[in-house]
Amino acid sequence: MSRLVYHQIQFISRYACALMLGSVLAACDGGGAGPTPTPDGTAMPTATASSAPTANPSPAPTATPVPAPTPDVSARACFSADAYQDGAYIETSTRVLDENGDVESVKDVQVVIDADAEFRGEPAIEVNATETRASGNIVRRDYLRLLSAGDTFFELGYVQSSIPATAHYEPPVERRFDLQAGDSYEQTYWRRWTLDEGVTRPPMDPVTSEYETALTTTYVGRETVTVPAGTFETCRFDETSVISSLSDREMTETKWLAVGSGVLVRLVMQGAPPGTYRHDEELVSFSITLP
Repeated sequence: MSRLVYHQIQFISRYACALMLGSVLAACDGGGAGPTPTPDGTAMPTATASSAPTANPSPAPTATPVPAPTPDVSARACFSADAYQDGAYIETSTRVLDENGDVESVKDVQVVIDADAEFRGEPAIEVNATETRASGNIVRRDYLRLLSAGDTFFELGYVQSSIPATAHYEPPVERRFDLQAGDSYEQTYWRRWTLDEGVTRPPMDPVTSEYETALTTTYVGRETVTVPAGTFETCRFDETSVISSLSDREMTETKWLAVGSGVLVRLVMQGAPPGTYRHDEELVSFSITLP
């Protein structure tokens, strides 16, 4: 009962007692044995205090639920700009499977990053890779340009020392990671390459060739992939390329890149129609050493 209601009830009771002072004093104070008779012999009614209204408690405020943060499942998680720091060192071991799924060969690759290189007179990141197989070694230097946003880079070209040959792309090939599942983008570029003097047999002047490629890249989304190196959460990319100067030869390529490191976990390449060509690689082990 609230203090205000209590005082109001007390005031009403005392006011009634004052009006009937003497005759109802006992009833008001509870000291009489019963109702006092009136002059005509009828009983005087006993004053009854009215009950106080029950206060309704105010409902407690309902807390507004805070939505859980939506996990980032974009392709950004599968590209690590840290791996392209100057002096970064990457080692991978990959097994190559034949069309029946049997191990055809194993290749080990050692990569050193030079972030202060140049390619065709422009600043570039050099990815210096040495690939070791039972059949021999391949040395290749790829050149990239990384955007400041850290989610896109461009392939400028490469120098393959073991052939030796030099190639560049016009325009540079774009590799985007600012994609959500289902996003696609298209580009067309020329690969122009030169075989250095003395490579051909019989030796002749440098040979220059070029061909145009229409490339469509789709970020399929996240997939869990198990390979000899373990089980990885990956970003899957599907690529379709049509090389116009090779009688519109079509190739499909599927890449699974590890979330966090961006390491290539699995690669499947095949020609069209299916069955004309297939190349399958699976990661066996890897390590990344940052400067």
